[in-house]
Amino acid sequence: MFLAPVDEGTAPLLETKLFIPAARARRVPRPRLVAQLDPDCSLTLVSAPAGFGKTTLVSDWIRARRPPVGWLSLDPADSDLRRFASYLARVVDDVVPGAGQRLRDFLSGPHLPPLETLLIPLINELTARDQPFVLVLDDYHVIDAPEVHAAVELLVERLPPGVRLILTTRADPPFALPRMRARGLVQEVRAVELRFDEEEIVTFLRDVMDLPLEAEQAAVLGERTEGWITGLQLAALSLRGRQDFASFLEGFTETNRYVLDYLIEEVIERQPASTLESLLALSISERFCGRLCDALTGGGDGEWLLEALEAENLFLVPLDDHRRWFRFHHLFRSLLREQSRRRLHTSERKKLHGRASDWFRGEGLIDEAFEHALAAKDRERVCQLLRAEAGPRMRQGDICAVMGWFDATPAEWLGDDPRLVIDHAMALFLSFRWHELVVVLENAARLQIEDPDHPFAGELATLETVLATAVGQPARAADRARKALALLPKDASAMRGTAAVCLAAALVSLGEYREVRGLLQKARRWHRLAGDRFAMAFTGFLEGNMEALRGQLHRAHDRYRGELARLGAEPGLAPSVAAVLEVGQAEVLHQMGAYEAAESLAQKVLALGPQASPVASVRALAVRVAIHRSRFEIEQALAVVGLVEELTTHTSAPAWQMMQETHRARVWALEARSPEAFAARERLESWIREHRLLDPERFEANLLPDHPREAALLCAVRWLLTEERYPEALEWLARVRATAVEGEWRRAEIETWLLEAQAHGDNPDAADRALGRAFELAAPEGYLQVVLDEIPWIAPRLRSRRGQELLAGLAPEIRTRFDQALVTRIPGPSSAEPGEGAATATDEVELLTEREVEVLAAIAEGLTNHEAGRRLYISSSTVKKHLENIYGKLGVHNRVEAITRCRVLGLLAPPEA
Repeated sequence: MFLAPVDEGTAPLLETKLFIPAARARRVPRPRLVAQLDPDCSLTLVSAPAGFGKTTLVSDWIRARRPPVGWLSLDPADSDLRRFASYLARVVDDVVPGAGQRLRDFLSGPHLPPLETLLIPLINELTARDQPFVLVLDDYHVIDAPEVHAAVELLVERLPPGVRLILTTRADPPFALPRMRARGLVQEVRAVELRFDEEEIVTFLRDVMDLPLEAEQAAVLGERTEGWITGLQLAALSLRGRQDFASFLEGFTETNRYVLDYLIEEVIERQPASTLESLLALSISERFCGRLCDALTGGGDGEWLLEALEAENLFLVPLDDHRRWFRFHHLFRSLLREQSRRRLHTSERKKLHGRASDWFRGEGLIDEAFEHALAAKDRERVCQLLRAEAGPRMRQGDICAVMGWFDATPAEWLGDDPRLVIDHAMALFLSFRWHELVVVLENAARLQIEDPDHPFAGELATLETVLATAVGQPARAADRARKALALLPKDASAMRGTAAVCLAAALVSLGEYREVRGLLQKARRWHRLAGDRFAMAFTGFLEGNMEALRGQLHRAHDRYRGELARLGAEPGLAPSVAAVLEVGQAEVLHQMGAYEAAESLAQKVLALGPQASPVASVRALAVRVAIHRSRFEIEQALAVVGLVEELTTHTSAPAWQMMQETHRARVWALEARSPEAFAARERLESWIREHRLLDPERFEANLLPDHPREAALLCAVRWLLTEERYPEALEWLARVRATAVEGEWRRAEIETWLLEAQAHGDNPDAADRALGRAFELAAPEGYLQVVLDEIPWIAPRLRSRRGQELLAGLAPEIRTRFDQALVTRIPGPSSAEPGEGAATATDEVELLTEREVEVLAAIAEGLTNHEAGRRLYISSSTVKKHLENIYGKLGVHNRVEAITRCRVLGLLAPPEA
């Protein structure tokens, strides 16, 4: 049961926060204020105290002008930068589809990069898209985090023309407003403009509140409330049913500071007892509907009651277009809750929370059910929910909510319940919080769960199995898995399946394949019986990964696709479940050289953020590292390696640590192939010595299938090549190849032959033989990428007569890819002799990246920088930068010379007739 990790600060996105508030049927038209919002500034600040109609004004302006708009209603939890950025990416995507993708990529790790790194790609994407829209952040005053303020200020100062930000707030944000005013970036609407004037006061009292006041009385009320809209509304509610308006107005002399307390007492005291009881009951819930109202009050008229409250203007805010779900105005709810604390006994409030918990649970809204059970401080209700829901929720891949439940539950409530101890431990494991897992396992020992006769002994052994698997202890994992299978009851299908998968994975790591297929078949059967779709997906992933390791790329790809189809045939397949198989597809597609398809799947997995499993997230990032490496994008590759480190460092597991280090070392090894890269070679050498990779006595320890040590050792061989220590490189390649052949690790075997071709630089015949063997192994399954990665260093051999013979024997589509690589990835002239397929050009040309060729091809079609940027989804300034790089590499001065030069070199097609 390998499920998704969770970052404690991240929660599922709440759709109701993205709705533009619905217009009230009766409201005061304010065309003068609507027009005031028309000027196009980077920031429009609508700042005034509570109850001045800020949100209503902005929503009225949107309905009147109908711009493309993304709306986000903020709450205090959005002060977490990760949560805020998640909503920001979603809102931007709603208006400009796909523009928030890069921002979501950064959210996939447990730690965020610096603000500029986080937001500049989003700003660049919006600049490239050149699509005007308005972004509204409502109730910005709830934000109290400096990093969120800094993020929004950066957006204000850097957003492209046409993208406009509107903030509604009760207090000015801590921005450099004077500087923004001086630069003309900000437009402000404040309380003095938002106050109702005399005409609007009369219209509001007469047409909205149905209060037949005379003009002089309306003027007095407006004067006493200073045009404060909520104050007028509360006063009007207090006046309803009175005959003597004059005496009320005469006594209404409190200053504005005390108006709210004064009026709320008036409004609440004048409500019928039944209505007041309902208001106090509803105030315990953040949102409510008619049937929840019935459950809280014990009545049967909840729908009618909500309609009546809305008709009475009692501060109800609809949360959907159908007016089924509502909330109270935040200010009104806080006052109601204060009243409930005064008027209701603690036991009554607990009883209300208990009713709400039961109702939400009955509706399948378990998160709300859990929140109310906690608010009721009802240990039994909380533990009941955890026992019933934690396991099934994890099996469906939603560890995010489960970990949040356990974090919110007092530790003493969990300690004596073996079921909760086991589930808590599993949640911690799946969340990568393995240092906390030790404490929970100690609790398990205190409860004597390790006793073989204990009903949970098998589950504890299973948990120890998955932990040993994760931290790279295959021998211990195999031992604990066999113990678990012996202890687990026959009907414990989920745990038996997990133990079988872990045993299979351990045996693969140990190079013992005999039992693996049978174990995976059993695991699949047990997972199906348990309804554990996530574990079924992981089993399919493990089978496909074994096939890919052994060189059966097409079979692995077909398995991943088939498993996705089988699991998706039933409704409700969680994205986190599909991600496990999709990342396997991405790995295989990358090996086949299908960059775009591989990158698309990897990005899809990473877009899930913390909801994706750690295995899927890390491997998806690894695909992105490999793609950047394949494009010789050193800085980008190292940046993504940093995301891998953030996602794995806190596990404290040697295997994960080695994996992330190997990703970085592989990039260093690529960089070190450049003669000027002294620093990269030194870093690589230091790392190799630290891990004793070239110590013959540690050879066996350094080689495990599907394990970073094999890749690490080949990084060491690459370093030997840069140092021209060819005999040592050949010796180590022979050792790795022997092990790869024995384990049928096809990709590793191909890689050793490609590196051997480079190590035989002074022996063309031996180099050609090694290259021929690599092609012989790579061609049947389309192992394209492992060869393409070595193109710059095997190019001379490919341009020789023997190399051309090898290429001629390939399938046409693979030959086309190699031909393309030969003209886009070669850092210098061919060393082949004339007549043996030498390059057309004789001048030395520095390596052009694929992106640079794409940019130049677009320019060659006659596109402007702006048009080329729109086609390639980059900014015009980025196009200009690419062109400057191209000019420098080609030694030319303008685009005409660059296009001509690249056509001579064969990098661009000749112009059409």
